[in-house]
Amino acid sequence: YIRSAIAGGRPRPSAAFASYLQRMHTWSQEFGGPMRPDQVENIVDFIMNWESAAGTGAAPAAPVDAVGTDLNLELPAGDAANGELFFTGQVNGKYPCSACHSLQAGLTLVGPSLAGIATTAATRKDGLSAEQYLHESIVQPNTYIVEGAANPSQMPATFGAQMTKQELADIIAYLMTLK
Repeated sequence: YIRSAIAGGRPRPSAAFASYLQRMHTWSQEFGGPMRPDQVENIVDFIMNWESAAGTGAAPAAPVDAVGTDLNLELPAGDAANGELFFTGQVNGKYPCSACHSLQAGLTLVGPSLAGIATTAATRKDGLSAEQYLHESIVQPNTYIVEGAANPSQMPATFGAQMTKQELADIIAYLMTLK
């Protein structure tokens, strides 16, 4: 079930989430998605081995130092090289941003291209620096929807509960290299 749902997506909301209007996207290249079969298999393995409660419906525990959604929280210094590893899903499959966001200008996968995001982020929302905008976009993805983008955002709204402060700082540091 998990493999099929990831590979082929879900064409309509499940009965358990009838109020959730969006469907789950197709991820496997076999069905027109962006991921190779081995990448889909890696996600299935990750989900099935998440923890002893995997497959039981129990949610994984949030990290002790989860970043949360407080945008005034001071983050530690970020490591762009480590952030790139997170972005590409190379750290235990965590936060594979590249599955949804291309770095090629104009190429939309599920979410918008992030080519040049360090430059455009600084102009998106009055009063926010590029780093603040990226912070908000990651932990509160529906707070500001870019004109012409999907409404509401397809970005998971759970990263604040899943990411540590250091992980978020690293991802932002990497995104700030994309000028």
